[in-house]
Amino acid sequence: MVADEKACDAGDFESCDNLGLAYIGIKLEECDLDKNYEKAFALFKKACDGEYVRACVNLGVAYRKGEGVKRTNQRPPSSIKKPAIAAIC
Repeated sequence: MVADEKACDAGDFESCDNLGLAYIGIKLEECDLDKNYEKAFALFKKACDGEYVRACVNLGVAYRKGEGVKRTNQRPPSSIKKPAIAAIC
């Protein structure tokens, strides 16, 4: 996962998303990381801000489940919708 960390730091948003997935346990078998929803949330946000659509979906799920962010009844920021909508249209 060191390669993903370096790639994410360099602006490779797919690597940020993959690393976020590892931190929530989706790709945990591929690396030696403990679950950390706060780190995953930050990585999904970074990738979504870079308009990596899958990360925007993962960020929306994190908001919905309250993983890595305080769960509220409010909707996620509209900024995560734009890239996801663009991918569908």
